[in-house]
Amino acid sequence: MVPYMKQIIILFLAGLLLIATASGNNVFAQTKESVDYPLPYPGIMIDNPLYALKNLRDKIMELLIMDPVKKVEFYILQSDKDWNAGIFLDAKNETALAVQTLTRGNTFSRSAITIAQTQGEQGKEVPQYVIDRLRNSLAKHEEIVSDLISKSEESKKTGLAGVATGIVALMDDVAKLK
Repeated sequence: MVPYMKQIIILFLAGLLLIATASGNNVFAQTKESVDYPLPYPGIMIDNPLYALKNLRDKIMELLIMDPVKKVEFYILQSDKDWNAGIFLDAKNETALAVQTLTRGNTFSRSAITIAQTQGEQGKEVPQYVIDRLRNSLAKHEEIVSDLISKSEESKKTGLAGVATGIVALMDDVAKLK
């Protein structure tokens, strides 16, 4: 009978352990969920001497794109590249250049929204995936600027706060898109 008693005690203790872990009050730190939207690699940065050639190439590409939906997608891509470049520049303590680059990213987002609004006013439909991508892009930008503001010194927060205000306005405009 002794061998059975050991098994019963082991099962009883395992059951108690299972119940204790399953019914315990688990306390987790409340953290804001990260937006699952990867930003593209920016390529040549604004502080590189070859940046003028990249900028010229991008301007030519912009002029060659005729389809409004493709142009919206192009502007979202350009905006995301500028935002990632801004992160890299901020990491190199080039905050003024980072703010300039982030503001340029907002300008690309504004262009994308303007084209999407124009399409809607003309009765042409902008695909939902494009609107979703724009919404996710701006949500990621908002997350980034909040993170940059929280990590930066007081003297650098003013420029970043202006960028954050621009994002809020852009998000309001995207919310109005169908």
